[in-house]
Amino acid sequence: AYIGGDYDIRRNGGGISIRDADAKLQNLIVQDNIAKYYGGGIYIDDTQWRTNIVDLFNIKIIRNSSEVVGRGGIYGDNAIINADKILIANNTSAGAFNGGILNMTRSTITDNGDNAEAIYCGYADLNFNNCIIWGQINQCSGGHDLYVDYTDYKDLSNFSWFITGSNNIDSDPLFTDPDNGDYTLQAGSPCIDAG
Repeated sequence: AYIGGDYDIRRNGGGISIRDADAKLQNLIVQDNIAKYYGGGIYIDDTQWRTNIVDLFNIKIIRNSSEVVGRGGIYGDNAIINADKILIANNTSAGAFNGGILNMTRSTITDNGDNAEAIYCGYADLNFNNCIIWGQINQCSGGHDLYVDYTDYKDLSNFSWFITGSNNIDSDPLFTDPDNGDYTLQAGSPCIDAG
């Protein structure tokens, strides 16, 4: 399914908005959406603090933006988000996670925002396994955990503390044709069979 070209005049969630609900989304392309503030592509809000679970599978979140805050790809607030096989690319910013838990596997986050910001987080626990994070992770406030294992990441220097497994790399992933939106891996990529 394709969700694209929407503009959210209300405020948040240009493409998809989930509030205080469990949800399962799969096999989607969320592209070319605009939100006023948060979550140009997807906005997830749990006002009860980690009571809602949102499962995302095989979703491309591409070329979304937010006009004021710059959280273009995905914004998660207090929810538990399980994300598998997700591509977050060419958004004004990949996303922001505040107060919740993000468990991400087999996913790629790259080419988001003018300042190469991959993820902006505050008071959230982030867990990445078997991912490519080709851009910087910024911590905006507070301190919870960032755990990274079997992952290729470019820069975690702005995060005040993080826990890494011993199976990470910091090498150009060698995407096939990122200028034209092809983020598959070239045959010589260091990420192949590395996680």
